[in-house]
Amino acid sequence: MATPRLGIIGLGTFGINHLRCFRQLGYTGTAQLVAGCEINESLLEERQEEFDFAPYTDFREMLDKEQLDGVTVVTPDHLHHDIVLAAAQAGVNVLCEKPLDVTAKGCVEMIEACQKAVGRITGKVTRYLRPPGGNYSQAVLGYLAGSPYTMVLWTHSAGDWGNPPVSGIVQRCLKNVRPGSIILMHGGDINSVRALPHIIRGLRYRNLEPVTLPEMLGPGHTYQMTIAQALALPQNGWQPEAVK
Repeated sequence: MATPRLGIIGLGTFGINHLRCFRQLGYTGTAQLVAGCEINESLLEERQEEFDFAPYTDFREMLDKEQLDGVTVVTPDHLHHDIVLAAAQAGVNVLCEKPLDVTAKGCVEMIEACQKAVGRITGKVTRYLRPPGGNYSQAVLGYLAGSPYTMVLWTHSAGDWGNPPVSGIVQRCLKNVRPGSIILMHGGDINSVRALPHIIRGLRYRNLEPVTLPEMLGPGHTYQMTIAQALALPQNGWQPEAVK
């Protein structure tokens, strides 16, 4: 299988974290950072010298020329919308930093554009949504009620976004784990990758088999609940639930 070709749009305060992450993935041969886009030309030159990628000031040109497999969008929030729609139209996988957009209407347009792109390319329908930080409102639940999505939260967070020691990641994932637990990993740093085999072995030692969300959250799953029930839950992202 060919190594995924990745690009980053927005190379500022948060963008440099994505650059570092993709460089790590390059060390392991997991992915290749090939392009970066930034309208600040002096910053673009600085980042390009440090991380060695094809530089662009126009994201549309980058999407058109580089044959990318995926991009991350790390621009100011009000710029997310048009970039995500362009990436979806180009058939490029896209990860957008939160918040998606500055309006609810824009968020819906972005979600639906990506859903259509996935369907067009794979023939599959995307089914799951995790709100950032596990936070949701009645407006979000109202949107879900008329959509094909199931909102999925989690019971265990790896806490791996800051690249803590492997032992800490493993401990957080396995503490009080039980049938039906959902483990949230961010997977951007090398210790997340190093921890994963230990987590899988720890689960199997406890006679628990890791499965995908479609396998666990199929029809009749015991954690399915109504919107009314979901609204009664604390919004802290730590409830074992799938809301539809």
